[in-house]
Amino acid sequence: MCGRMTLTQPSLAKVAEELSAAVRPQDQPLYRPRYNVAPSDLHWIAVAPEAPVPRYQCTLVPARWGFRRGESMLVNARGEGLLHPRGALGRALAERRCIVPADGFFEWTGPKKTRQPL
Repeated sequence: MCGRMTLTQPSLAKVAEELSAAVRPQDQPLYRPRYNVAPSDLHWIAVAPEAPVPRYQCTLVPARWGFRRGESMLVNARGEGLLHPRGALGRALAERRCIVPADGFFEWTGPKKTRQPL
């Protein structure tokens, strides 16, 4: 399980090109390279088109990292529980998939005041 991730590519256009994705013009100013993306931070996801289109192309859009469950945010899940139909993520896995671009993952280690990336 990862507590943090990174997306350090300086160019959103390059990220989109690597995923063969489109980017909406109004979203472009929101992008910046990130070296410590935490749960609930704004990050980017690639989503499928809403309707069938002649040339299938996903779109990069900003989104919050995590899965909202009432007042709390679920950011980690066990793989073996994902397919359980009554689990928190079962329906989302079946109906609302996306790609989350990242070029690194890490956990914090050590006492709170002197934590370092592991």
